[in-house]
Amino acid sequence: MHSGRDIIRLYIVGHSLGAGAGAIAAMEFNEFDFVKVEAFGFGCPALLSPGLSESTKDYITTVVADADLVPRMSGASMVNAILDLIGFNWTAMARDDFKFTMDRIEETTPVANIKHILPPKSQVLKWSQEILNYTATEKFEPVPISLIPPGNCIHLFRDGMGFTGSVTPCTYFASGVEISRTMVDDHLIMPGYHRALLTMMRDWNQDFNFDFTHPIAKIPC
Repeated sequence: MHSGRDIIRLYIVGHSLGAGAGAIAAMEFNEFDFVKVEAFGFGCPALLSPGLSESTKDYITTVVADADLVPRMSGASMVNAILDLIGFNWTAMARDDFKFTMDRIEETTPVANIKHILPPKSQVLKWSQEILNYTATEKFEPVPISLIPPGNCIHLFRDGMGFTGSVTPCTYFASGVEISRTMVDDHLIMPGYHRALLTMMRDWNQDFNFDFTHPIAKIPC
């Protein structure tokens, strides 16, 4: 009113919990005719049903860095991850580990010095076959996932050379948690989103000295 403008343009930017709070705030502000709101969330949690998420596509954008677990994480997806671990048949890997360990012992230690300590390799491997006889016989049905990130989703993913970004249906992240060694780092600002965006911009500009002008490293996060 004091500015003399009929419309207030409001931009909301957040990361993780801040992205989720920003998305909810944007939905509230969108109810007012005099507010034109746009929200941009990085690593926003899965907090809306597919139908409600679709209704926010005009004013909410969610950016997901590669294997970031938070946009994929809900009660149902975590239960499914546990069911996958329970149902995984790990016996072949365990047998390989036994064999590798015995081979390394033979290669690195004089056999004469350990004959009186360890049983023969063939006997150990036979024991491992008898002990590791677990087989996953029960098929667990996954729990339906009902929550996804809001709005339009942009996925920044590793392509083998760097990072590529593409508009991706938010329902893609309802497929479950992607078990990866980077799933936590990808959610953080510096090793996740800053790294992905910086890599993409350096490739785009063909300038490997490119850097953002803002002091991202000084942001308390």
